[in-house]
Amino acid sequence: MALSAFAIVWTALGLYAVLAGADFGVGILVLVGRLGRSRAAVERDCLAYFSRVWEVHGLLLVFFLTGLFVAFPPALGLLGDTLVTPVLFAVALFVVRAMAYLLLHGRVAPGPAAPVVIFGLASAGVALLLGYAAAAAASGAITGHHLPASYFTSPVGFAAIPLALAASAHLAAVALCVHTRGPSRDWFRRAAMVCGTVALLAAGGLTVAILQQATYTRGRLLGLHGAPMVAAGCLLLLALLALARRRVRLAALATAAGYLTGFLGGAFAQLPYVVYPELKLSAAASPSSTLSAFLIAAAFGAPALIAAVGVLYSVVLRWDAAVGDGSHP
Repeated sequence: MALSAFAIVWTALGLYAVLAGADFGVGILVLVGRLGRSRAAVERDCLAYFSRVWEVHGLLLVFFLTGLFVAFPPALGLLGDTLVTPVLFAVALFVVRAMAYLLLHGRVAPGPAAPVVIFGLASAGVALLLGYAAAAAASGAITGHHLPASYFTSPVGFAAIPLALAASAHLAAVALCVHTRGPSRDWFRRAAMVCGTVALLAAGGLTVAILQQATYTRGRLLGLHGAPMVAAGCLLLLALLALARRRVRLAALATAAGYLTGFLGGAFAQLPYVVYPELKLSAAASPSSTLSAFLIAAAFGAPALIAAVGVLYSVVLRWDAAVGDGSHP
C-alpha cells in the first residue's frame, strides 16, 4: 500500500511540475519576447494562454501536499524543515508574479516595461527556487533535518539552475505552439527547439552530478532503475524531431511524457528512501488503515482532477486560441 500511495503522490507532484512549469516558462518567454520585433504578438499569445491555466494547476500541488500529509507525514515534516527557505521565497514571488500579471492582463500591445520585467523575473525566480528544492531531495545533501548552505553551490545545485529555467521555457513554448494560431507560432516553435536542447543537456548534467554526489542513487541509476531516465531522454529527443517537422501536437505529448517519466524515474530510483539518506519509505508511511483510506479517496479524487484539467486544456484553451487569432469576437 505504501508503494501505491507513493506512486500516486509523486505522480501528482510530477504533473504539477510539468503543467505549472509551463506557467513559469510563460513569464520567461514574455521577458525574452520583449527583446524581439514580434513582442506584441508574443506577449498577447503568452498572456492569453496563461490567463485561464495558471490557477487550476495549484490543485495538483494541493493534492500532493494533502497526500503527503496523510500518507507520509514524516516526509512532509522533513521536507518542510529542510526546504522552508527556498519554498517561502518562491511563495513570495508567486504573489509578486500575480500582481505583475494583473497589470498585464488583457493587453493587446506592449505597454510599460516594468510589469513585463517583474512578471518575467518573478516567474524565473519561482522556477529556479522550486528546481533547487526538487534537486535537493535527490542530492543526498539532506542529513539530520538540515540542508547545508554548501548545497546551493554544489554540482547538483548548479546543475538545477539551467535545467529549471530551460525546462520551464521549453514546456511553455511547446504548449504555446499547440494553442497559438497567430503569427507568433513559429517563434514559439523555434524557442521550444532551443530551450529543449538546453534542457536535455542540463538534465544530463544534473544526472551526472547526482551520480557523483549520491552514492546509493548512483548504483540504482547505473542499473535497471536508470531505464526511465534513458526513456525520458529519448522522448525529449523525439519531441525535438517532431518540432523540426512541425508536428507540434506530437511534440507536446512527447515533451510532457519525457519530463514526467524523468521526474518519476528519479523518485523511484531512490527507493526504499523517500529522501536519501535521511528517510526510508517504511519509516515515512502512515499506518495501513490510513493508507487504505487515502487510496480509496484517491481512486475517486485523482480521476476527477485529471478530467477537469483535461477539459480545461481541450475546451477553454481552444477558445482562447481562437480569440487570439480573431476567429471569435
